[in-house]
Amino acid sequence: MAEGRLDLAQLFEPFACRVEDAGGALWHAQASRGHTAYTALYATEAGIAARRPALQAVIRALAEALAAIRRMPAGEVAAHLAPHFPDVLASHRVRGIARYQALGLWDAGPVFPCEAYDRLAAAMLASGAIAQVPDFEACIDNAIVEEALR
Repeated sequence: MAEGRLDLAQLFEPFACRVEDAGGALWHAQASRGHTAYTALYATEAGIAARRPALQAVIRALAEALAAIRRMPAGEVAAHLAPHFPDVLASHRVRGIARYQALGLWDAGPVFPCEAYDRLAAAMLASGAIAQVPDFEACIDNAIVEEALR
């Protein structure tokens, strides 16, 4: 974009902040269309059975982290993340996190919502990445999440 070869791009943070700082504008937040499953934890049934207590501990930790991200001011979240992203400007961390918080990007918990699966599956089908969409129940089992959070 800076070289004038692109008119627009879909960017994640902190790249959106960098474009804004260079005079570009954010004109649409793709996340405003609803939940999409960008990140998930995957395991086989055998792997879940073999490591159930450890996986449940990870799920509880993830639930706590998601709750903290939703409750903390963006600056506080950015400060916690700073050691992991030393090359990202502090102002970009804060602005990017605030933008994601305002969009409700982080779910309230680690349950994998059917809506997010459906939206991701539709995008993958439309792009040709998959030829057919498997049923949600064939791919996602939230039982371990529900069990871990009881």
